[in-house]
Amino acid sequence: MPAYNAGAILDVQELYDDNGVLTYTVSQLSENLTLPKPVKDRLDARYEINWELGPFKVTGYVDSSTFEIGIEISVLGIQLGNFYGNLKDGLVVNIDLFLAKGKINFYLKNGKEVWVHVDVSITFDGSFNQDVKLLTLPI
Repeated sequence: MPAYNAGAILDVQELYDDNGVLTYTVSQLSENLTLPKPVKDRLDARYEINWELGPFKVTGYVDSSTFEIGIEISVLGIQLGNFYGNLKDGLVVNIDLFLAKGKINFYLKNGKEVWVHVDVSITFDGSFNQDVKLLTLPI
């Protein structure tokens, strides 16, 4: 499956050439994970999240010592952004796009399981309403 990102970060440069013609150059910047790197002395507490379901893609981490979660979410290739929270409280991202409406909820279950609940309608692809276990923290 080819990877694409409609929410790509772009750099636009505007230059005039020697003849006075205005020229634009558009370059795509790196698509690297933009979440913060783990603190050196807590590398063993951070667990990766890398999950996809239909038009949804979630990458990020969970810190097992604090239950902090940091995630990047894309829907239909549109990068929604970086989101941070604590799984003890839950983390909800409401989505109100032209082609997608609903919410994605990240939560802790049974004290150590990381779950996501997706309740989103996609205009051309029906709806998604399900809970998925992402990982079990070794605590």
